[in-house]
Amino acid sequence: MNAKLVFNYFLLFIGLFLFQLTVLNNIDLGPYFKPQILVLFVLLLPKEITFSYLLLLSFALGLFSDILLNTNGLNASSLLLIAFIRRFWLPKEVNPRPEFNVVPSLRVVLNQKWLAYILLLNFIYHFNFFILDYFSFRLFFKIIVVSVLSCLLSIFFQWIIFKLFLKPKLY
Repeated sequence: MNAKLVFNYFLLFIGLFLFQLTVLNNIDLGPYFKPQILVLFVLLLPKEITFSYLLLLSFALGLFSDILLNTNGLNASSLLLIAFIRRFWLPKEVNPRPEFNVVPSLRVVLNQKWLAYILLLNFIYHFNFFILDYFSFRLFFKIIVVSVLSCLLSIFFQWIIFKLFLKPKLY
């Protein structure tokens, strides 16, 4: 990766983190809406990044977020899980076609596979985050409801970020 691309990803990380810290953590949306948008950073990292570097970067982002957001390891474990699952979702070809595949980059091609990728991995992230947060089998249905509603609200905010900053291409 060249220096400009690394700088752009750094700006994305700082922007997502500041949005999470200043806006999403300070507005009261009720007990069932707790969106987390930091997962978008891991989902947008390029396919060419090595797996060990992806895991290290996800853990560092999660640990940094946990320290500053006071979430006690929830972000680190959830981002590591998403980084691990992401490897199996992406195409194995050297040069996949963005029209038909999920090819993560800062220049996203929105198609049905990309939307399924965002939706499923956001849900897994939120489910893992809240199952570790509540840590009770008695609250399993509440965990499901909070995960689904937070995931949908998180995807709404991610869609706004796509429209404002990432300039997605539509096919």
